[in-house]
Amino acid sequence: MRFAKEAWPFVLPFLLLAVGLGWFRLWPWAVAAALLALALLLFFRDPARRFEGDPEAVLAPADGVVLSVDPVEDP
Repeated sequence: MRFAKEAWPFVLPFLLLAVGLGWFRLWPWAVAAALLALALLLFFRDPARRFEGDPEAVLAPADGVVLSVDPVEDP
């Protein structure tokens, strides 16, 4: 699995924090920082996609399902 390159400025500080806290044997905090870094990596994942459709179609970069399209009043 690939990760977006824009993730590293967010992930790297928490990885360094986890290593530093582990160095000082503050294991619960080190594990928490490592888990936060892992969560950030999962947020910025870039899964491989195969698209076998119309070459002129627009492909959305996010997963999901459109549930409804309704007119709304502008506030």
